[in-house]
Parts: sequence; C-alpha cells; structure tokens
Amino acid sequence: TMCRGGIMRTISRHSIKSMQAPHWVCACAIKGPINYSASVRTPITGDVDGYQVNLRSTWRAPLSDKLSLSVGPGLTYSSKQWTEDQFNVSAAESVRSGLARYSVNAGYLRARLGGALTYRMSPSWSLTGIVAMTYLTGNAKDSPIVEDIGSATQAFGGALVNYRFSPR
Repeated sequence: TMCRGGIMRTISRHSIKSMQAPHWVCACAIKGPINYSASVRTPITGDVDGYQVNLRSTWRAPLSDKLSLSVGPGLTYSSKQWTEDQFNVSAAESVRSGLARYSVNAGYLRARLGGALTYRMSPSWSLTGIVAMTYLTGNAKDSPIVEDIGSATQAFGGALVNYRFSPR
C-alpha cells in the first residue's frame, strides 16, 4: 500500500479499552516499480506510550491489464516504552495469566516480508489478497507473552474489497 499521513485506529491488547488513535507521519518515494516508505507512529491517546519507526520497500508489477503483484520487505523499530506497554508482564498480570513476570530493558525490531495480489474489476473496484510473515526480535521475542503463548514468527493473510472514489 502507499504511505499516507493522517490519524489511524489500531486495536492492540492494550488499546481495546481506550481505542487509542496513533498518529502517523509518513514519507514516500516512488522510483519506477519500487515504492519506498518511512513512517513514525506514536499514540496520542490510550494505554500505549513510545513510538514506532517503520521502513518499507515494495516492488509492484502488473501481471496483466487487471492483475498486479506487489512484494517487499519491511523493518519496524519499537521504542522501549512501546515494548514495555506491549510485552511487560506485571506481578498482577502474572498472577492473573500464569505467565512469568517480565520487564523489558530495550526496544525491539520486527522484520516483515509480505505480498499482495490485486485484481482490478473496474476503474473504481478491486479485490486484493495479502499475505505476510513477520519475525520479532530482542525483548519482544523473549517475553513470556511470545515464548509461552505466542510465537516470534507470525504469518497472516487477508482479503480486501477496495473502492477508489476518484478513479484514474
């Protein structure tokens, strides 16, 4: 996807109660079939503090008049405060969950490789299938939340129905 500025909503294990609204600042460069983007995200409300820096590169190629493929890597750095809010396990949380107490001492990196296949049905409508694999490192990977009940490697996929208000 293209990098866009503005306010976005994210639901994480801490923000479900408060529906925090992270603010994004993005910069993009497109050179031929390659899109480079960098963004910084920080919550303006909610239970999560800190920030994330995201770097991404996407190669996009048409496979036909209606079908296009995009693939690329990404790297996200999360600050110590962000990591604490997402991966610490307090004494109360340890008693409630059965997970060992855990306190992070630094931020972490998340590496990503993903792709999308888009079928354009009309100038306004398209269908997109996405798949990606991410890998957590450092303090996030070592948290009991990840080690005991999750995994440092996460795979996900999805399908989107897209509508463009101003077709090209």
